[in-house]
Amino acid sequence: MSRYRDPLLRSAIDLQGRVYSIVQLDFMQRHLGSGDPEQIMYAKTSTLFRLAEYFGWVEILRRGVQFLDLGDQARSRSLTEISQQISLAFANTHEFPSSAFRLFRDEQRAVGELVIEPVPGDPRAYHCIGYTQFVTRLEGDPAFSRWFTRLATEIDSMIKPPDCYLDRLTEVHDRFGALLEFLDPDGIRYPSFKY
Repeated sequence: MSRYRDPLLRSAIDLQGRVYSIVQLDFMQRHLGSGDPEQIMYAKTSTLFRLAEYFGWVEILRRGVQFLDLGDQARSRSLTEISQQISLAFANTHEFPSSAFRLFRDEQRAVGELVIEPVPGDPRAYHCIGYTQFVTRLEGDPAFSRWFTRLATEIDSMIKPPDCYLDRLTEVHDRFGALLEFLDPDGIRYPSFKY
């Protein structure tokens, strides 16, 4: 289980932390409004990377085990339900019609597929590409970057977000809280980013 749990947990921690910084700490306003091209680029690319890495580990989990056996069917069902709730929060256009970072389920899978690759010597095992490779592909591979174009534009709008623009991210943050509590109930591996 730790083969999947630990990297999934780490990617969820990273993404939840960024979402918290965007919603509560004006991360995008500070960095995008800094006038420093490196800060602006970092804010955008690292946010896209954290999003992609999370969906990459979800895709790896899906490929590696169709139904993660936690040794307890109720716990396995709970993990599946929590993961589905996160997916739904990203895809929901009913409650969040004009909020940033809408990704339908197939788009979530596509983003995940883009950032995974087989582990050398073990074609059945996968890992996510690193930040350097992600940025290189984002800047130089149009077939790769097209999946992030709308999201990057939405990040640009976060410098002065319109009403309700960050509502989806607030919901995503809360759903990640449930995932982190499930994967690390004693809070040993992750910091708490609570509102």
